Amino acid sequence: VQKKDVTTDEDVCAFLQVPVPPWKGRCGEMRWMNLLNLVVVGWAVYLRRQEIHNLRMCDLSWEESSVTVWVQNTKNDKRGEGRESKLCAGEELGGGPELVKLLKEGLLQVHGSLERHSQCVKKVEPAKRCDRCRPVIPSITTEKMHDRPIPKSSIAPLLKESYRWLEKCGRSKPGRIPKISVSSLRRGGNTMAAAEGIRRTVRAKHGRWKREATVTEYDGLAPGEDGEVTRALQRRLTRVWSAETEKAGKGSTGKRVQREGKAVVAKRQRR
Repeated sequence: VQKKDVTTDEDVCAFLQVPVPPWKGRCGEMRWMNLLNLVVVGWAVYLRRQEIHNLRMCDLSWEESSVTVWVQNTKNDKRGEGRESKLCAGEELGGGPELVKLLKEGLLQVHGSLERHSQCVKKVEPAKRCDRCRPVIPSITTEKMHDRPIPKSSIAPLLKESYRWLEKCGRSKPGRIPKISVSSLRRGGNTMAAAEGIRRTVRAKHGRWKREATVTEYDGLAPGEDGEVTRALQRRLTRVWSAETEKAGKGSTGKRVQREGKAVVAKRQRR
């Protein structure tokens, strides 16, 4: 079996920093912003293709410094009980991109609002999937944005098209496009969190995996551990972001970012 390539922290930073591609139609810029939302939420929450397709605005519960993503009808949820994964606003080490803020701003640019539909069925039955609320990743054509989700068959070609643009801009290595798929986002987020030392139990719960071990391994997390994955992914983004800022000729900014990052690390070590 040929495994797909992973979406790394460098790829996510490249998506956020490269210029908007000259896609045809009036909605070219909106399509790119929709793609950025797909990359951020798919990478950070370890979403499968079906889960991206089913995700609705009412599945996102926004709090002051976090967002809980409710995933209905996952691959391992045969009873349809639903599973949730939480993104927490971590410490901005050196002023890097913050995942919750990125997702919120991106969705506001595409949808204009984070409100639910007035007739949302989840208000009555929280575990039920709602088809009235707008999809988080809508279908956007060259003419307009629709109220239906992006087709499952279109997600992988859209990612490949975006990687071609990254390769053209010199931000992605040649030859990766055949190995890129939607599972690259899921595998990439998990790989980056593992590289930061996050335990398998935490990653399994965050990614809604079914493991051969007992189900109790998914439960019993200590308070605060639900945000470990987000903080780990954010540390990865911050390091790449700081390096790219310094490389772009903003030496003073890059040095300031590094000083602030070192100060935060030193403060943690003293604690």
